[in-house]
Amino acid sequence: MTKKQELSRRQVLGGLAGTAAIPALASPALAQNNSLKIGFVQPETGPLAEVASGNAFVLENLRQALAGGLQVDGGQTRNVEIVVRDSQSNSNRASEVAADLILGEEVDIMCAAIHPLTVTPVADQCELNGVPLISSITPWETQFYGRGATDDAPFSYQLHQFWGFGEITNTFIDIWNQLDTNKVVGGLWPNNPDGVGFAQGFTPILEERGFTVIDPGRYQDLTDDFSAIIRMFLENEVEIVTGVVLPPDWTTFWTQAAQQGLSVKAATTAAALAFPGTAEQLGPLAQNHSFDLFWHPSFPFESSVTGQSAADYAAAFEEQTGRQWIQPIGTVHSVFETAIDALKRSGGGDWEATREAMFATNLNTIQGPIVAGSGPVPNAVITPLTGAQWRQSDGPFDFEAVIVSNIAADGVDAGGTVQATA
Repeated sequence: MTKKQELSRRQVLGGLAGTAAIPALASPALAQNNSLKIGFVQPETGPLAEVASGNAFVLENLRQALAGGLQVDGGQTRNVEIVVRDSQSNSNRASEVAADLILGEEVDIMCAAIHPLTVTPVADQCELNGVPLISSITPWETQFYGRGATDDAPFSYQLHQFWGFGEITNTFIDIWNQLDTNKVVGGLWPNNPDGVGFAQGFTPILEERGFTVIDPGRYQDLTDDFSAIIRMFLENEVEIVTGVVLPPDWTTFWTQAAQQGLSVKAATTAAALAFPGTAEQLGPLAQNHSFDLFWHPSFPFESSVTGQSAADYAAAFEEQTGRQWIQPIGTVHSVFETAIDALKRSGGGDWEATREAMFATNLNTIQGPIVAGSGPVPNAVITPLTGAQWRQSDGPFDFEAVIVSNIAADGVDAGGTVQATA
């Protein structure tokens, strides 16, 4: 039976079995040439492109480090090829290019990162076809419960390394508890998988911890008028704004909020404020905005592939690009570290062998320790999460990220205390 015939059989059986916990089938041996192939799906274009804007550096850095090949267990040296596809920030496109990497490129392992719109369809294709996947940059719950797995029936081919709603909620609450507020929180949650997941995951925890949540409902991405939401927040005396917001939407919302008289003590969001470009667009309005920070040059970790410390890696990014470091570069680099380590131990050439190696990972990466089986579910590994605020800087860049909460990041030091936005 050819590989593609075997893949077709997997797809038929997978369609009958559903997306979660597909029974393992005999894995076809991949072509034993001298190259190992790592597939990577990312949103190079579309609304999520800013999040992926540092990935070109990540890929070039890794390719240089692997230029001499990878010595796999058994002593053979194999060339490593990273094959990249653009999801265009679209879930249908992500599924299409993932299928192409599996069926056309016949990759040995897959990597995917940035938002459920990218990661979820790639994960579904990998589960369907029996291809091991390392993924990140979306809460682990969206990849596990959000895709239909249960504690008793996990997925067979995905290892997801990121934090979850518990870690980010605790971090945000730690930020807010450093301020004197009325504990009334306004939620900005868009009508996309991240927004729905955050709204469902955040609200119960916040209410259990004594916060009142004002939820105006799901809004559409790239909206140009937040007036109705701002009025609701004003009427309910919201003093904290949170959400998971695309960068252009946050710029629109916060500019209109200032124009319409909404002044809050804490503006703490995932996604939008995680990047210095958004802070620079807002200018002085960005001062003391807080956000989830899942990688920082001060993290006390180094790469298993290049040997660079987090600080050295950020400095290399700034020197080569002329831009300020952004947090996804460390996390995406770590995804590839895990994939490379799994291939090193499996030797490549067989998806099942690589899957087994992936689920036996015990690796120190530039993101932190990646220990398969250590997470709350078999498919997840929790990585460090801090909370930070943007502060105007006298350095080469307009703003610097100051860590103000480290309760979900063992071994990471805080750099300051929380200051109110107004």
